[in-house]
Amino acid sequence: MEAEGTLIDLKKHGDQRVRRAGLVALGKLGTTRSLQALRLALQDYNEDVRATAAQVIAGLRDASYAPALIKALDDEVEPSAQKAMMQALGKLATPTSVERLVEAAKPAAGFFRKKAADLRVAAVQALADARTPEAMAAVKRLENDKDEDVREAVRLVTMIAERRTGTFSRITAAFGDEQGPA
Repeated sequence: MEAEGTLIDLKKHGDQRVRRAGLVALGKLGTTRSLQALRLALQDYNEDVRATAAQVIAGLRDASYAPALIKALDDEVEPSAQKAMMQALGKLATPTSVERLVEAAKPAAGFFRKKAADLRVAAVQALADARTPEAMAAVKRLENDKDEDVREAVRLVTMIAERRTGTFSRITAAFGDEQGPA
């Protein structure tokens, strides 16, 4: 496909806006080569391009991307790209995605260590997007977190989940107590 080759070549373009637009188009093509280009874009030198790649992957809802997203998140240093990657993991909702999001939502271990609240909040929101029983149980375990922003995020996603399904309490009751503290 000629268009595919042209779009893949856009990943070399100097303007990040052009690279981002190319990624959106590649996601719509859905070919093997275009999807491989999306994976590679998670390593782009520009954080906005990496975030766009994660957003496009989220839209695909293809669980096979979870390992690449988890690796990219583990390597990522820019908060905006980290948040986009967490959001994508939440939409994929694989067991390993949820496990990684649970880890991101937990407070840091250690006396003088602290995780950024905005990243923990993003993880809580992504867990709510996942909507698996395990994800919602992890959210429930954070309702008494020491960080006010995290508690507020938990309150909001819990309220939305209850309105959406009316079953949040039943789901978390089945999983909440046997998982231990967050």
